[in-house]
Amino acid sequence: MRGRELARLAAGFAALDIGALDQIGGRSSAGKLMGRLERQALRPFGTISTEGSMSAQENARIARIPYEAFNTRHFDDAAAAVADDFEMRNMATGEIFRGPNGIKKALQQWADAFPDGKAEIRSVIADENGAVVEFMGHGTNTGPLATPAGTLPATNRTADLPFCDVVTIRNGKIATTHEYLDMSTMLRQLGFMPEAAGAGTAGAGAYAK
Repeated sequence: MRGRELARLAAGFAALDIGALDQIGGRSSAGKLMGRLERQALRPFGTISTEGSMSAQENARIARIPYEAFNTRHFDDAAAAVADDFEMRNMATGEIFRGPNGIKKALQQWADAFPDGKAEIRSVIADENGAVVEFMGHGTNTGPLATPAGTLPATNRTADLPFCDVVTIRNGKIATTHEYLDMSTMLRQLGFMPEAAGAGTAGAGAYAK
């Protein structure tokens, strides 16, 4: 693929990056969960806040399943954890994945691009309606990265990127997931965009420590 075509793909993909968590409805269950996430930002990594509710504890457990399934590449486990009408939205790219096969496709896309990729959960905050999951994605880009703007070739570079997923759970199944990530940072780490002056990947690096 020519350099000009790569630049066009990267620019188009970066333009899809919303980069605004405040677009979650303030009165929605997800909005309330995000509010708690902000208030508990100093909570040690890896903790689970359940506010003493057994329902919240169960939702925290359910919310973890897709990340564990990604790490083990047992994508059927993730499919079994979501509702038949499940919908996952990548808020940075605009992609939508629906149903059990949809979540398998989403996980497979990441696994194809980062065969050694792992999701490291840093915190889970849950209530009776769902959970917010903060995690780091680590991996080496040795496979093609599928995007709405086209497929980007492997770069053999390492990416370390913070994610935040807002998950709603209904009747013991994951109903929706809204996934937030800084796509521009990932594209810079992979070499598809120039480093921001004086910034580099410090933001992701701070999370990775």
